[in-house]
Amino acid sequence: MKAVFETRWAKIGETEEHYGGIRSAVVGGVDDAKEFARKHLVPYFADKCDAEEFCIVTLDTKHRPIRIVRITRGTLDASLVHPREVFRAAIADCASAMFLAHNHPSGDPTPSPVDRDVTRRLKEVAAIVGIRILDHLIVGDTVCSMAEHGCF
Repeated sequence: MKAVFETRWAKIGETEEHYGGIRSAVVGGVDDAKEFARKHLVPYFADKCDAEEFCIVTLDTKHRPIRIVRITRGTLDASLVHPREVFRAAIADCASAMFLAHNHPSGDPTPSPVDRDVTRRLKEVAAIVGIRILDHLIVGDTVCSMAEHGCF
């Protein structure tokens, strides 16, 4: 099964040393998720300013990060996100919860109507498979929490 996901994780890495100690973090709420994103995702997305990328951070039962998984790389202003791809990685990690994250190359982290639709659809699937989505973060010049924008 590992070979299926290798290309998706290649840039971010698969081991604890690639993550800079993410397992010691606890993502209990919006502020924790935003802080995690500032520390671990902003530097990653900084090199991705030419295209949108959609990632998930899978979490164990104590809401400690298991892994950062790049799901898709899109175009300048769009990224195709299908629930099958998102939940394949979360199920493989035996995740109890996760949060979603993607970048806006424009720098404006305001959620778009498409961002809201994708989040709604993924939350519907999450309820069915039993993996809770804590938040959807958009990384631009700042980090925007869709939970804070009333999308949860």
